[in-house]
Amino acid sequence: MIGHLLTILYLQQLGVLKGPEWDEQIYHVNANGGTPQRFITALGSMATVSPDGNLVAFVKGACRISREDYSGSAQRDVWIYNIKTGSYFQVTSSQKTIIRLYGMHAGNLYYIGAESGRYNIYQAIYKYWMVQ
Repeated sequence: MIGHLLTILYLQQLGVLKGPEWDEQIYHVNANGGTPQRFITALGSMATVSPDGNLVAFVKGACRISREDYSGSAQRDVWIYNIKTGSYFQVTSSQKTIIRLYGMHAGNLYYIGAESGRYNIYQAIYKYWMVQ
C-alpha cells in the first residue's frame, strides 16, 4: 500500500538490444488493474516501500553491480523519496557500489554494499526522512 492506495510498484528498463546500459524507471499500477504510470521522476531500481507507505527507497545509478570498486558519476547509491512532500534524500554516499537493497523495517533500511569489503550487510536509519 502506498499512501492510501493499493498499488504495485515495478521497474522497466529502457534501451535497445546490444546497446548501452540505461537506468530503470519505477512505475506503479493499481492492484485492481489499469494503466501503469511513472511513479517518481528519478531513475532507479530495487524500489521498496516503507511499512507506513509514505517513503520509497530505491537505488540510483547505472554502474554494473560487478564493478564493486567503481567510483564515479554512475555510482549506485540508496535514495529515499518522500511521497507526502515529493522530496528526495540521498542515504548513502559511499565510494563503493550498492549491490542490493533489501527493504525497510522498524525505522531501518537494509542493503548489501561493498563499503568495507565484499557483500556486507548495512543498516541505515530512515526515520529521519519520515513525515510526522
